[in-house]
Amino acid sequence: MIISSRSSVSALTAASKDMSVRASNIANQRTSAPVDKVEISAVARAAAVNADDGDETVFRPSEVSNVSVAGGGVQAVVREKTPSHYIVHNPDDSKANTDGLVAMPTVNIADELVGMSQARTMFEANLAMVRAEDEMAGTLLDANF
Repeated sequence: MIISSRSSVSALTAASKDMSVRASNIANQRTSAPVDKVEISAVARAAAVNADDGDETVFRPSEVSNVSVAGGGVQAVVREKTPSHYIVHNPDDSKANTDGLVAMPTVNIADELVGMSQARTMFEANLAMVRAEDEMAGTLLDANF
């Protein structure tokens, strides 16, 4: 495989992973969690000392960074956002502690939508590169020498 093709295919994979992570963040942006199950600042933790001990899975928002790969290409590296949550007062939430505090994921819908648009553009551009390379290879193979 030609280096440009390898770079384009790796960029397609990275863009796809970026879209997937952002879609998960958007889908789970309103998923609350008990304050003792997430990483928050010491001040917020002190304010939420009466947290529930429920044993459950907590959604942790992620972010993607594209890193250059030796030999050409890019790799998507997924990391948990820090801080992963912020504290809100919502006594009606079933996961709220006795003070009515609950943790919500640190997800900014505007940032996620802009990022999705950028990932889509990256995907489309690299797909066009793969198609063009495929067409050129086909033309070269069809040529009569």
